[in-house]
Amino acid sequence: MRKRIAILTGLFAVSICCLMFKLYSISQDEYIIMSGISQSAYEVGVADFRGTIYDCKKTPMVNNGDIQTIISVLPDEESMGILKAQLKHEEFLNIYPYFNNDKPFILKTEEKVLSDSDKIISFPVNKRYHNNEFCCHIIGHCSESGKGLSGIEKSMEEYLNVDSEITVNYIKDAKGDILNGYKTNIKDSEDLKYEGVALTIDSEIQKIAQEAAKKHIEKGAVVITEVPSCQIRAMLSLPSYQADNVKEYLDREDSPLLNRALCAYDIGSVFKVVTAAYILENGLYTDDKYNCVGSIELSKNTFDCFNKTAHGQINLEEAFAHSCNGYFVNISSQIDKDKFLKLANNFGFGKSYELSKGLGSNQGYLPSKDELRSDIAMANFSFGQGAFLATPLQVATMINTIASDGEYTAPTLLKGLINSDKEEYMSYEVPISKKVISTESAKKIQQYMSLAVEYGTAMSGRSETTDIAAKTGTAQTGQVVNGEDVQQCWYAGFFPKDNPRYSITVFCEDAESVALNCAPVFKEIAEKIDVAEN
Repeated sequence: MRKRIAILTGLFAVSICCLMFKLYSISQDEYIIMSGISQSAYEVGVADFRGTIYDCKKTPMVNNGDIQTIISVLPDEESMGILKAQLKHEEFLNIYPYFNNDKPFILKTEEKVLSDSDKIISFPVNKRYHNNEFCCHIIGHCSESGKGLSGIEKSMEEYLNVDSEITVNYIKDAKGDILNGYKTNIKDSEDLKYEGVALTIDSEIQKIAQEAAKKHIEKGAVVITEVPSCQIRAMLSLPSYQADNVKEYLDREDSPLLNRALCAYDIGSVFKVVTAAYILENGLYTDDKYNCVGSIELSKNTFDCFNKTAHGQINLEEAFAHSCNGYFVNISSQIDKDKFLKLANNFGFGKSYELSKGLGSNQGYLPSKDELRSDIAMANFSFGQGAFLATPLQVATMINTIASDGEYTAPTLLKGLINSDKEEYMSYEVPISKKVISTESAKKIQQYMSLAVEYGTAMSGRSETTDIAAKTGTAQTGQVVNGEDVQQCWYAGFFPKDNPRYSITVFCEDAESVALNCAPVFKEIAEKIDVAEN
């Protein structure tokens, strides 16, 4: 009996061992099979995404273009029939050769392709850019490989180069053929594209500025800041370009890729804002009148007022409103050069502003004390002529300072960093402001600018619906093209005049006149912002 029990026990143990070995073999075979399949996966990259650039209200400025359909196609008779029925004939002929390769391929099309088959998987994807040239010089553009080449695309590359993509994985057999029996694996990390950077730009204000500027300016720039923070709400340069088609603009003589808002130009009488500030701050202003006869002689040189207009007996207020060169030339001999240059620098002239890493403005050219040694050089400098050069951004900063009652703040473009949940997790600090002239002096210049619109050189921008204050400038460059003198025109100011909220600087390169090119742009921008916000 015991012998029979021992035999049965032994047989049972052997059976258990055999079963365990069989299960182990099966698991190993399955592991080997699955490992082989894994090693034979065929991955197709459908789309790569860059991070998003937002405006100050977290409105996307990229990744919001027209919808493009990207299709992953497993080539066979079925998928060929589906595409042939839904694509335009010419588009289908272009992809027909891919059906002979037996490998999955990607198709980008504007058409909507409907299919229930796993062999054709469609992904609707926004193009990165609109084709309307929106804020192109600030946003910048990318290379064909997706790397930022200019603007914010380049300067914020480390935050915009996110690991966001869509891929489709197919399984191949030992012969390299795609296995239809296995479920296609889709990896989608598109949501990571919502990471990025927020700018101080306001998209609505930017659009208003672009629409107004294109009506009157061929080459020039507009800069709008919010008072008193000097955060840039709009910045544009003309001519503009389309970021997804840069090659078309590379060889154009009018240089569309150049950001003129950050380039230096002659500014002319706009600089009288600083000269007036110096006069008021240093006790040079009196109620005594200067008699303008249309020109003034100094060291055997003649300085004319615009169109040689004789302004008659005028004080500082009237000279500013009428932009009388003679008044400022006459008083230039009383100006301390060191103090004057320091004041101009305190207003932002002679400085380069880095708006983002590697994205900076030209510093312009602020003459040295030695260069102003002669009476002629000092006279020219007093009303913005001579060697002096400045950028539209610097002029905008000067106007922002006056509108802020004499508080200077450096302009800013970066607002913060955004995570994939579209939340701002890091904010850029607004630069600390500093007092560069007294509130009393700033208030007087605000009044002078208001009078320039009421009865002076800035009347061409006067609005019936919005109260503005402004200063004009017409700078002679000394260049002659086709027998005509090349001049740069400016219209810079703020609104509302009694409670400034925005500064606007309009610049036109090689302009006809302030009245034709710059004033209408300023007027339309101010009126449309006023309507939009009230």
